[in-house]
Amino acid sequence: MSHEVDRRLLLSAAGLAGVAALAKSAAAGPLNPPSGPIASTAKPIGEIEPRIAINSTNTPGDAGATFRITASGSYYLAGNVLGQSGRAMIAVNATDVTVDLNGFALNGQNLATAGVSAGTNTRVRVLNGSIRSVAGPAVALWTASVAENLTVQSCADGISTSDFGVVRRCAVLATGGTAVASPANIATGALSVIEDCIISNPVGNAGAGNALRVETMGRISRCSLYAANTSLPSVLVLTNFNSIVEGCVLRIGISTTATFISVQSGGCIVQGNLLSSPNIGTFTGIVASGSSMIADNNINNLDTCVDLGSAVFCTVVRNKFSGATTTVSGSSLASSHIGPSLTPAGVAAATNPHANYVA
Repeated sequence: MSHEVDRRLLLSAAGLAGVAALAKSAAAGPLNPPSGPIASTAKPIGEIEPRIAINSTNTPGDAGATFRITASGSYYLAGNVLGQSGRAMIAVNATDVTVDLNGFALNGQNLATAGVSAGTNTRVRVLNGSIRSVAGPAVALWTASVAENLTVQSCADGISTSDFGVVRRCAVLATGGTAVASPANIATGALSVIEDCIISNPVGNAGAGNALRVETMGRISRCSLYAANTSLPSVLVLTNFNSIVEGCVLRIGISTTATFISVQSGGCIVQGNLLSSPNIGTFTGIVASGSSMIADNNINNLDTCVDLGSAVFCTVVRNKFSGATTTVSGSSLASSHIGPSLTPAGVAAATNPHANYVA
């Protein structure tokens, strides 16, 4: 028994000695801080938010604009903005500028002359917000500029860019009117793209203007348009030389006279679009110029589906025409390639794979 107690005492003594050795070897930190002022270890605000707020301090306005941007950089809104009479809401006077509306709204109150206007300054991006009730253009940009994720409503003119422009994922509602000579919901210059946009009730100016417009070598893709107002433009979609209109849905729901897609010069492709009306007006689906390809479109209840006019060397194949007075018209049809018409007969049995289906 005494040996067991002695052994326990020895183990306890050894444990205490180990703890003492460890405590002795542990070096305490310095009690005095280093000399000099204490510096923050937090990131500066410029690294956390490397953008510039649009306000009266950073972007002061003048007689022509509520806010004016005069240096390249990335800018953002921190709140809604109300328009002032005779002024643009945001004027951009520099290249390489991004204007992020940051989910806020520019309300022109039918007083402001423009929503965002960049003049002839290039490489400007406007995104992520809404613009309404502007007495001029909602967004007016120049070369190599971008507008995306915008909602525009009840403005005299919509969104425009010059050459090399991109307009994507924008909704333009009840826009265009008498305040400008040739209003447009969305218009771009040459080598530009309009894609994934929504147009509702575009407003014409005595039949002028367009809902969507691209110039030479432009592209309009996957856009949807519905018009039920009486003053819509005479041409909904206008394209120019070597342009493409593809995958769009266009519908007119009121009695009027209009052309859905007009190809102003040759070498264009109009493919895979859905054009329709309740057949209560005088409508033409596609007006083409020479050497154009018109294929795989579904055209319903239009008086004339395709009008080639005097154009030559066009190709019209694999379309579906229904409820039309005239399917394909023109004075030089013999100079174009037009697929044969296949009328309903149960199972499609045309031997020509390029037939147009007519109902």
